[in-house]
Amino acid sequence: LLALAAQGRDVDACRFLRLPVSWFACAASLALHEAGAKMVVAHHVVNRCAERFGVASDRPGVDRAIRAHVALVLARVAVCGERPNALGPFAHVGINLLQHERYGLAPGLCKMVGEAPRPPPRALRIKPAPPGDAGCYNATLCVAALCSANVAAAGPLLRKHGILKHLRALILEPRTGQPLLRQALLALRAVLRVPGSDAARALAGSQKRGRSGKTLPERLEQLTMDAPLLDAQRGVARRVPIPHLSRDVLMALG
Repeated sequence: LLALAAQGRDVDACRFLRLPVSWFACAASLALHEAGAKMVVAHHVVNRCAERFGVASDRPGVDRAIRAHVALVLARVAVCGERPNALGPFAHVGINLLQHERYGLAPGLCKMVGEAPRPPPRALRIKPAPPGDAGCYNATLCVAALCSANVAAAGPLLRKHGILKHLRALILEPRTGQPLLRQALLALRAVLRVPGSDAARALAGSQKRGRSGKTLPERLEQLTMDAPLLDAQRGVARRVPIPHLSRDVLMALG
């Protein structure tokens, strides 16, 4: 695609690659509301976003920013599709795009989830902790939304590309910010609902430990019993507290 655009043989490809980051940010903003999500789906904007997700240009920084916005578009469309009659026949468009290998959404999203910013060396640490990466957060949000919409279709596909180990790493890392931690717990809770999956047994039996020295069940127990965190989270309307999500995941692990 890049070669065709560079040689001027494909005008559409050339124009497509020139779309700025703001175009994808606008699509993500539109998809936030039901009417906008319908427009994004009806005019095939979400399909064009999926096409751009898998394209690597000579501007890797721009590619990363665009992928972060595309993940947000897919997440919001998936959430909207769960509402009764919101998107009509396009309710599962996100799952359909995820299943198309040519878009590279499944491996790309898993890679973005695994690219969470690493804590700096102790000598270079600053307070407060640096903010999380938007690409990692949006990808984790997208995984949670797609698995919540249709875990039987999305779960096995994402697991094949290593989503479980990336979500486990986010939860085990004690410096993972609360917004990102919430999405990681939501995504893992959804993935563990795949019928007939052995994911719960594999995670529960793993001795992989984070920097705090805890295994995944031990880390989940710690979060479940975090009373100050529970009190702080209860103040957010229409949002399940992180300790409750941790309890759900711990129960799913058996």
